[in-house]
Amino acid sequence: MNEKDELMEFIKDNHDLEPDNDFVLSTETHLTRMARSQYTKPRYIQVPALLSVLFICTASLFLLFITDSRMIHEIISGTGQTTNSLPMLYNEPYVFIYHTHTQESFQSKFTNADGKAVDETLNITLVGKRLADSLEALQIRTIHDTTDFAELLNKKGLPSPHAFLLSREKVKQTLQENEQLLVVADIHRGSVSREASTLDKNGVTYAKIELVLSEDSSRHEENLLFAQSLHRKMETAFPGFSRGIVLKKSQSISANYNQDLFPNAVLITIGGVENTLQEEYRTVDMLAEILHEYINEEFTARLTR
Repeated sequence: MNEKDELMEFIKDNHDLEPDNDFVLSTETHLTRMARSQYTKPRYIQVPALLSVLFICTASLFLLFITDSRMIHEIISGTGQTTNSLPMLYNEPYVFIYHTHTQESFQSKFTNADGKAVDETLNITLVGKRLADSLEALQIRTIHDTTDFAELLNKKGLPSPHAFLLSREKVKQTLQENEQLLVVADIHRGSVSREASTLDKNGVTYAKIELVLSEDSSRHEENLLFAQSLHRKMETAFPGFSRGIVLKKSQSISANYNQDLFPNAVLITIGGVENTLQEEYRTVDMLAEILHEYINEEFTARLTR
């Protein structure tokens, strides 16, 4: 028998008693409190418990989202395979940078006795590294390959045009190992004069960019759409920054610049022999911003498909 029942039995058994008003009121108050404790307390416990369960489930899903974002990209891309993460959660490399003409250098840096702007260490690979570092700072994981194809040519006794055959093998290997890549860029130093290769913006000089495409590539149309997108973005953000898109057609062994291997492949020449490394660095810092914008838009487009 609970406390309330015992109290009622006591009152009933002592009917001859005539409790005063204080007793009646105190008894009523006591019973009311007991009733509230019986009905209110369980509700108080159940509500936080439900909220806790919901919070745990939500937190778990969020952690799953950020730690296994490949699954999300699988849904977005519709490939049926896990590939990559969403913007700002870059867990996998999206950009591959390499240099077919690895030793291309600058007049301010080369030390060769023959006077050519070619150097084994102070060359275009430094520009590629700067671009990779700038992309990483924007949370875009990047692969930067510094294989010295010029040295490999010498070891194999091959002529200069065969450099693209050597770099082709590196591109194929990288694509096989990183199926989520969005951009493949072969970075070169241009050969035009300083007047043509330099942009002066408010007293600060930059090396201009030229996008080179092969008309012989089986993916020419796809490569062209990609290059046009980059060109438009550069002209919108930095008018005069891009020298435009150059289409080349040739029967030589290097005709397609390995661009048949990937839809978003482009050969990028940055500046010329008379530009300095600092001018090149300023340029690739801005190029990183353009690529960052492009990659974010790619994922936004996939989300709406």
